[in-house]
Amino acid sequence: KFIRPTKKIKEETQSNKIKNEYTNTFYFYKYYFRVENPEGKAQISYYKIYKVIETKTHFYIYIARNYAFIISKQGFINSKSEDFSQFIKKKTRLKYKTRYDQ
Repeated sequence: KFIRPTKKIKEETQSNKIKNEYTNTFYFYKYYFRVENPEGKAQISYYKIYKVIETKTHFYIYIARNYAFIISKQGFINSKSEDFSQFIKKKTRLKYKTRYDQ
């Protein structure tokens, strides 16, 4: 099992490539979530999620082995990150992990 080093994750989340990307807006519903940005929108069922990792500051929602949406815990508008943590944990069950050392 491969675990990405914390330094590598920090480099990736602070890179110019990510900073120049569009901001995604997420909407979470009972059976799926929707992602919107200026390029378009997508609807993804929870059962299609590859895995979810929660850290101190972010949620990483992987929809493939090497493709994830990064959601900042500071970005929640209509709820708290703690509420979302419980919600996504129920939706993804065994695919959910926490890594607070990062």
